[in-house]
Amino acid sequence: MSKILNSILAITLMSGVAITGYAKNTTSPTLDKTNLEESSQSSLVEIANLQVFKEVCPELIGENKNLNQGIHKILGAYLPGFKDPELALSALNQEDYYQPILQQARQEVANASKEDNRQVCLSIVNWDKKKK
Repeated sequence: MSKILNSILAITLMSGVAITGYAKNTTSPTLDKTNLEESSQSSLVEIANLQVFKEVCPELIGENKNLNQGIHKILGAYLPGFKDPELALSALNQEDYYQPILQQARQEVANASKEDNRQVCLSIVNWDKKKK
């Protein structure tokens, strides 16, 4: 099983706890570079992996509302201090330090088999269903 698949599956298992904390967060700091840079390197890698799957999953499994919801929730778990994780992701994309991390994630997904990538996409789609 590929490194990227293991990584995303770990996100799936760990995110339930983080989401609970995210849902309870009533105040969020403003989006700024300092907050984004404080994310750990491993979190940035996971965010980049998720971003790449956000790009490739529609081609592998088609458009899916649950895919978008799963991505949004997992992204929120990695960026719990932000009201809008998508906005934080957009800001990250503007940062030079994030670009090599994103390129590495794209390369890993490209090197993985189509079936492994499809399984990751399905895990994201079914992510919330496993918690019930």
